[in-house]
Amino acid sequence: MLKTLKEHKEKNSLHHAYLIEGDSDVVVGQICKFIEIDLNFKIQGNPDFWNERYNTFGIDDARKIKEIQTKKSFGDKKIFILSCSSITVEAQNSLLKLFEEPSSGTHFFIIADSSEIFLPTLKSRMLIIKNADQRGFTLLNPASQEFAGGKLFNRASADSCGLNPSTTELCSGYGAGPHTKIFDVGAGADKKKDNISFVEKFLKTSKSKRLKMIKDIIDEKDLPAQAGKEKAILFLNNLEIVLREKIDFSSKEQTDALREIIKCRNYLNDRAPSVKLILEHIALIVPEQ
Repeated sequence: MLKTLKEHKEKNSLHHAYLIEGDSDVVVGQICKFIEIDLNFKIQGNPDFWNERYNTFGIDDARKIKEIQTKKSFGDKKIFILSCSSITVEAQNSLLKLFEEPSSGTHFFIIADSSEIFLPTLKSRMLIIKNADQRGFTLLNPASQEFAGGKLFNRASADSCGLNPSTTELCSGYGAGPHTKIFDVGAGADKKKDNISFVEKFLKTSKSKRLKMIKDIIDEKDLPAQAGKEKAILFLNNLEIVLREKIDFSSKEQTDALREIIKCRNYLNDRAPSVKLILEHIALIVPEQ
């Protein structure tokens, strides 16, 4: 990732908006290092610098960013780092014009678990950097994706099953929040490892028992509706990670399940999704591993 950003800076072609797949705990630090050293842009106490992390980036957040962006900057640059686990459709539509006609010297770095949570119209206005893990990053080249995100895959098999090759990169799941019972949305290496272990157990479990596991995720008495939605999104993010490691692209059943996970995660970004029904649907259609 840093190599790509440095090349763009050296060529004086730094994009106005980057969408980076990865763990914000790692990526934000790398971006800040690039901003301070390579762009010679002071971060500490700089009113032209905005770094925020969101569980769900909503319409009010988008309006706030637009308002800040339109204010006159104190220097020649204004930089935003926005990390999110999910983003509403309303917020994305609100950002369309902002990313299409950005103010001069303004740069956005959007960090998310997966680029699939974004609308195609918004993604088309950003330069996407995908990564397999936190050691290597790959710039998405729509014309050549045989080796994408550090994982070689069979293009013919993927195409024959109707799977978009641009969605075959791995991503890293994370989240933030106070609820830490069955499936934990807190950040940290141990919690992320536990979440992946939960997903692996889920895949090996019979479909009838999966429904009980789903209930354990979202039916905690002290769990607010928004937190339940965030846990469901994180669960699907990690389910996608594990499936991409195991998937057989010649199997229509498996590729259909992967597409369904991506589609259902998009449904969860709606204003009032039925989280329980969506997760129960996933429990029943994903093949046992």
